[in-house]
Amino acid sequence: MSTFCTQIKHSSEGGYIALIAVLIAGALMLLIGVGSSLRGVDTLNAVSGEESALRALLLGDACAEEALLRLKGDLAYSGNETIIVGGGATCRILPISGTGNTDRVIVTQGVDNNFVRNIRVDIAQVNPALTVRTWTTVP
Repeated sequence: MSTFCTQIKHSSEGGYIALIAVLIAGALMLLIGVGSSLRGVDTLNAVSGEESALRALLLGDACAEEALLRLKGDLAYSGNETIIVGGGATCRILPISGTGNTDRVIVTQGVDNNFVRNIRVDIAQVNPALTVRTWTTVP
């Protein structure tokens, strides 16, 4: 009978080793899966930030174009207004510097999800033909 008991004891120890190996392999796979998921979330956040920065730049450009149209229609247009686009996005036309038909400066801000982009447009002449010296993104 002692030989039979030894066989039962030996086979049950092999089961524990297999169980521990399966648990370790499962924990490693879970760790790899969680790491991959976290990297995916970081990538999504980075892409979302890049999209918001681009939208802010486009909003700033759109506001600059709107300010140019209004200034062309009325040389007394002074800017200093905020345009709400939706979804938390806005653009601001800051006060326009200069007076009359020549040497005017428009500065606008596009804002989307805490990303701000500033645009500066230096105008040589407003009418009869609009002449823009520079159109730049500024800090």
